[in-house]
Amino acid sequence: MEEQIPNSIKTIKYKDIDGVEQDMVNDEEFQKVQTYSREKKQFAMLRTWVMTLFNLTMWTMNWPAKIWNYFQPQIMADKHFKGQDYANTYVNDLYLALTLIMVMTLIEMVVVTPFSLYFIFGIEQTHGFNK
Repeated sequence: MEEQIPNSIKTIKYKDIDGVEQDMVNDEEFQKVQTYSREKKQFAMLRTWVMTLFNLTMWTMNWPAKIWNYFQPQIMADKHFKGQDYANTYVNDLYLALTLIMVMTLIEMVVVTPFSLYFIFGIEQTHGFNK
């Protein structure tokens, strides 16, 4: 029974390799490249879907505002900002924005790292690229 492959991830399938290419690549190597390409595309689609769902969840649940509100009292309570006038609140906002960017980046790294590790040590090792 032949494996069912959706149209969106089908790779070009040749029964034989033409002329010049036939001298450079044998059928076995050609099939290995086709299989590797198909697995890479499938994994990339899975990773894209997961990251899209993660980002939608993150923005729907309003994580940036929650992170901002969590760190705001801590930054405002810093000894460097106590007793400062209203003009320096822009500096506080700058520190808050930098903190928000760092925390969001760390959260995204936690989600992306397992995908990168699986790609390197799973897919590429299976096909002999990571020896």
